[in-house]
Amino acid sequence: MSGKEMFTDILEKGEKIIKVYKPNKKRFYLGVNLAMLLTTVFCVAWIPLLYLDSEIPRRVIHTIFLIAAIAVPIIWVITILFARLYYKNRWYAYTNRRILIRGGIIGIDFKSLQLGDLNATKVYVSWIDKIFMQSRTGTIRFGSPSAPLVETANGASNPYAFGHIEKPYDIMRDIREYIDTSVNKK
Repeated sequence: MSGKEMFTDILEKGEKIIKVYKPNKKRFYLGVNLAMLLTTVFCVAWIPLLYLDSEIPRRVIHTIFLIAAIAVPIIWVITILFARLYYKNRWYAYTNRRILIRGGIIGIDFKSLQLGDLNATKVYVSWIDKIFMQSRTGTIRFGSPSAPLVETANGASNPYAFGHIEKPYDIMRDIREYIDTSVNKK
């Protein structure tokens, strides 16, 4: 499946899709599972510490442990189900006019950024990408005057990003070349 049909509903008259991308499945699920593992460890790690407090009855501690033992797998299953829906619906593309991002869990949402407005790009290769994916995957963030790239503690924050894609530097270079040869000449 080429993915072009995922954007046909929002294409404007005369607009043509140049290229379509899908996030790397392995990298996407690796991120989801690592996040769930860290969250689980953080939330459950304090339960053994309750045994050190002599004022808490053992049956209360056992009840808390039982609730956690039941809740954690249920939360994992729900998270994986939502992640599957998110991944299934997530597509990226650029056309002769704009960058398109398709996503959503229950419904489908689209975001677009005019190529002529695009004045900043940033490739982010996280430590997960570097260690597990040998820097083959990363995220491209796009900035414009109305949606600038803003640095935060976790990197850049911007709604226009192609996340978990393969060969992010090559894709960014292709998009920049297309803009320089096509859009900026108009």
